[in-house]
Amino acid sequence: MGHVATARVVPSEVASAVDSIHSSPHVRRIQCSNEPSMKVTILADSNRDGVVDTEGDGDFTGKRIWTADAGALFLANIVDTGRRCSMNITKSTPEEELGSCHDAADDILRNPSFLAPLRTLPVLTPALKDRDEGFITVFGKLAAANTRIFQKKGSQWIYINSNHSFSASELRAGLQLGIDARDVRRPGKWDGRAEVHFTVSNANRVKAVDWVQLRVAPILIHHHLQKAEQLIVQSAFLLEKVANKTEVRFNAVQAKFVRELDDISRAAGLPMLQLNHSSHTDIWVQDFFEPGYMTIPGPDGPIGLRVMIRSAQESRPSGRQVFQTMRSDNVGAVQYLAWGDTSDSMGNVEAIPPYTYRGKTYPAGRAVIGSQDGKTPFIMNFLEAQELQDPVELDTSWLHIGHADEFMQFLPFNSSRGWVLVVSDPVAGLKVLEDAMKAGHGGVKSHSRPVFPLDREECLPGTIKDSLLLPYIEFVQYYSSQAIEKNVDIIKEETGITDEEIIRIPSIFYFSGFANITNIFDHHCRGFHDDFVADEGNGSQRRLVKKSALTMKSKLRHENERVAGLHVGIRGNSSHSKQRTRSELAAAWQEGQEDQEVVKGDEEEVVEEGVEEEDEGEEDEDEDKDETARTWEKVKSSVSVSTLYPSSINSIVISDSAVIAPDPWGPLVAGIDILAEAVEIAYAKANYSVIFVDDWFSHFFGGGDTHCGTNTVRDMTASWF
Repeated sequence: MGHVATARVVPSEVASAVDSIHSSPHVRRIQCSNEPSMKVTILADSNRDGVVDTEGDGDFTGKRIWTADAGALFLANIVDTGRRCSMNITKSTPEEELGSCHDAADDILRNPSFLAPLRTLPVLTPALKDRDEGFITVFGKLAAANTRIFQKKGSQWIYINSNHSFSASELRAGLQLGIDARDVRRPGKWDGRAEVHFTVSNANRVKAVDWVQLRVAPILIHHHLQKAEQLIVQSAFLLEKVANKTEVRFNAVQAKFVRELDDISRAAGLPMLQLNHSSHTDIWVQDFFEPGYMTIPGPDGPIGLRVMIRSAQESRPSGRQVFQTMRSDNVGAVQYLAWGDTSDSMGNVEAIPPYTYRGKTYPAGRAVIGSQDGKTPFIMNFLEAQELQDPVELDTSWLHIGHADEFMQFLPFNSSRGWVLVVSDPVAGLKVLEDAMKAGHGGVKSHSRPVFPLDREECLPGTIKDSLLLPYIEFVQYYSSQAIEKNVDIIKEETGITDEEIIRIPSIFYFSGFANITNIFDHHCRGFHDDFVADEGNGSQRRLVKKSALTMKSKLRHENERVAGLHVGIRGNSSHSKQRTRSELAAAWQEGQEDQEVVKGDEEEVVEEGVEEEDEGEEDEDEDKDETARTWEKVKSSVSVSTLYPSSINSIVISDSAVIAPDPWGPLVAGIDILAEAVEIAYAKANYSVIFVDDWFSHFFGGGDTHCGTNTVRDMTASWF
């Protein structure tokens, strides 16, 4: 299948000819005998203008040396024309075999539009004899095994193997060839480089050799300057096989979410795809794959194919959908198998739009990915292997789920830079509630979401005052703010962005997870907190149903379900985001109670000291903050936070002027949702309007929001080369 040196050519003579070429990279033609000079040339689109220049020197200069800025590109033809491979995947298909079948897995060309052009110039007589033969080979076994070369004959493309010889008449006419790849750039394996040789010989004697360097285009992830072309969401109709029968289960809360999204997407002219697989249902559509793409120059603009990148979470079966459901004639899929935890969810991957800083240009932008407790996600290796979107590493250890999309976003903006950074602002979020309290609205309900017909939950909302009296609420905002600012500083250092180019969205964070027994959601139902536990309900979300008592076991069931692995209520029990067992978590919780009592006493002492010395000036206030920070160091390893209200920054960027964001359902003051209003005012600074959608029970209750539950396919026509 590879294109290695053919047995018809004496290896020593081939090596000698190749060595002579390598030692003289600027020699235009090769002479290997005492016969009349033979001139052979093979060309690719080395100057990346979309065509092969056979008339001038445009593609000759520098063709033998590939760099990031120059050199021919070709595509990994991993699409699935006619879905012949996808339809043969079953539940028993091993994970490692999912990507083994695709268009380039054999030697049949199913879609010539993904071939990159190669040309040989006509070899002229009298140097070329009738018995001379030509060969097209790929240098090196690894590169040869991962590439395919075809010859255009009439309207047909013929596969050219390593033993194929071209006649003298074909060489005189010049060869029209195409090349594609069987695989993508992978860490520790093939880096995508291919050196294609054109050799002419007679009776095993090399007469002339030329070559050209190419490289497989990198797989890139989208940034928000690229126009949204399709919205993807999990269907509310879940197919399940029971006793050899396929039954349809209906998820009411997901249906409400999908219906609202559908109305919005239709109004925006944005097509929406609803995933509906019988065995791999997962509402966290952002997490189990990332839409990517590969492009190369073409005569009429970039030629590209989409590549759905599966999360590096082998234990997450929903990721199989990228191979079984999403591939098509122009969409491929790839996986980098590893046993990743929640940090390897693709909701933890964002993208900085293109920019130039300190003399370095990133024409396709850069990936952004969060690490937890110093552990780098496995998918980082794959992203780095693509080389073009050099990933920026953030610290998301302070978050319960630990994803970058929980607090950071990049928006198109009409400025010289072309974009702004958007981050959550916990201090501003808390101030919204504090200002309402000071204005005499402390008795207003803490959230304003009405009861909808399909809601089975009963809830007695707390008040603004209740929210402000949550233990350490101010402390959590201070700490969350500091954690966010550390990440903002990383972006500043990498991009040169300034404070004037940062939009801050009011948001409120609070403890989440076993350390404080409850799910974030429960703080909005304080009146009945001890009477309700989580339940699987209609199949996709844990629901609140009446119980007479709350045992330790039932308390532990409040664990956030948006984790790496199986979706609770569909494919068994969820595991904790830190990948610990339930028994380990229970033990940790019990041990933590004693520690927390000690820490609580320390923190109360700090707070009391702060109150007593409040009037002694800013210096004492700073000392209190330092002491608070030291206190946090004692507990941060066992405490994590999530947003107390649906997080509006976890939104879908559908245009250069609008986002679809989760409705925060904040307190109503004079008929106005004061949190939603604050969010709208903040986004307006970037000239964005906010379209709110209800994800209260569909996603917020499970630990995520609107961005977490959707995905977007974006335009890929912008040139990066």
